[in-house]
Amino acid sequence: MFSLLLSIIAATGSAPPIEFRDRVVFMSEIPYAIVHPRGELLMDVAFPIESPEPLPAVIFVHSGGWAQGQRQEMREAIHIMAQGGYFAATIDYRLTAEAGFPAAVHDCKAAIRFLRTNAEDLHIDPDRIGIVGFSAGGHLATLVGMSQGVRRLDGTINGRKVSTAVACVGSISGIVAPQLATGEVRNAYRQWVEAGSGVRTSTTIPQTYLDSKDPPMYILCGQNDLIYPIRHTKLFVEALKSAGIEHHLDIVKDAGHTIDEASAYQGLMSFLDAHLGGRANGVLGAQLLLDGGK
Repeated sequence: MFSLLLSIIAATGSAPPIEFRDRVVFMSEIPYAIVHPRGELLMDVAFPIESPEPLPAVIFVHSGGWAQGQRQEMREAIHIMAQGGYFAATIDYRLTAEAGFPAAVHDCKAAIRFLRTNAEDLHIDPDRIGIVGFSAGGHLATLVGMSQGVRRLDGTINGRKVSTAVACVGSISGIVAPQLATGEVRNAYRQWVEAGSGVRTSTTIPQTYLDSKDPPMYILCGQNDLIYPIRHTKLFVEALKSAGIEHHLDIVKDAGHTIDEASAYQGLMSFLDAHLGGRANGVLGAQLLLDGGK
């Protein structure tokens, strides 16, 4: 474990805050990229204290309508993933007030490149990296996963030659087809797009990039989501079908945009475990038993 801690410090060039809980190591405020105008972009990571083999990795992208939110919101998610044998990261990315499209996409891809470039030091498997996003973060995760190799979206941060490919994508209440959004979500999306320079709306839409080579995708949404109605998600699922992309859709009965029941996430954990090789669903299942199945 201590050799891994030293390797992370060497890879990042700093000594981040470290915490131990439930045989998991948390490291915070790790700089993973330098961008304009913010400067350092940070990630928090969690991983098991002991692991004889390289770990699968998963990156979490927070919600906030492209304009707000912070990486710390995903702390419990990376805790569960680390308990399940993953190297899990939650990342900052540039928000609308700082930079519009495609800056946030570039930042997410820079995080992938950071993990892949430092895979040996971080003790992770560079071929087993996944990405999961919530709400607007679900849109970003989907766009990242479906646009590998698209030069404008790949960007150059952390090295153009380093692949931004992921093994799988997860979207939780994701705004996967933002062009269909209405109300406040549509306004937030338009502001993000318009904050970019010379942006064509089609380039911001995941469906633009779908093809049969794209990674498998898992989608979780609430049946009563009023912020991003389920009918929009179903239209995107039809596009995945037409493109021949492996996908899984779970709909939580009586849930809205925010899905609070831990049991609703067992499908996501099973999906990640199947495609990345961890055991997070077993950890979540054990916690549900202790909590009475909630």
